[in-house]
Amino acid sequence: MYHKIYGAYAPDHGKVVSRSERKREGYISSALTYGEVLFETFAELFKVVEERHGGMPEGGVFVDVGCGIGKPVFAAALLHNFRKCVGIEILEDLYKVCIECMKTYTHEVKPHLGEEKSSGLQFSVSLFLDPFDMAPFWRLP
Repeated sequence: MYHKIYGAYAPDHGKVVSRSERKREGYISSALTYGEVLFETFAELFKVVEERHGGMPEGGVFVDVGCGIGKPVFAAALLHNFRKCVGIEILEDLYKVCIECMKTYTHEVKPHLGEEKSSGLQFSVSLFLDPFDMAPFWRLP
């Protein structure tokens, strides 16, 4: 399922998009350095939480601030029954990739998920323009 979302992109697509926008816009902050998350590594983390702590309770909200192209957010949505998964990104080009991935998820992945997995899932990605304005985060459905 995860591969359906990202299969059209090269493995380093997020890094390339991030680097391109940062260079074009003159963003030199190391806080905007792109880091990649692999689905397998993320799944292993969930497995460790299950083994050591009995798992996570159903529901809850998963939030990734600086979500890049949304890989951890989609992985979380596929690996656990969160009530909502939220990705927040400041770089507009990365945000646009998230929106494209959201379309793929909605049309090609979500219909194949079980009713229990998909019924309470709300998935949002927001462009967080002003780090001092939390309004876009709090207005998410």
